[in-house]
Amino acid sequence: MKSCRLIWVWLSVAAGSLPAMAAEIGRPTPAPVEPVGAASLLQVLLALVLVLLLIAGMAWLMRRMGG
Repeated sequence: MKSCRLIWVWLSVAAGSLPAMAAEIGRPTPAPVEPVGAASLLQVLLALVLVLLLIAGMAWLMRRMGG
């Protein structure tokens, strides 16, 4: 009985999204996205290194304080 209810809910959600999917069919496709530049990649890489250093620093601090 529980699986029948789950199937019914799933079918209701799927049927409810049909008008939205039909509206998407008529829309023109968006322009292609520009490739990511080297400056953006460098910025993301530096931010990642900063976050990893902060995690390592907090782990070191917690060990020193006995947490």
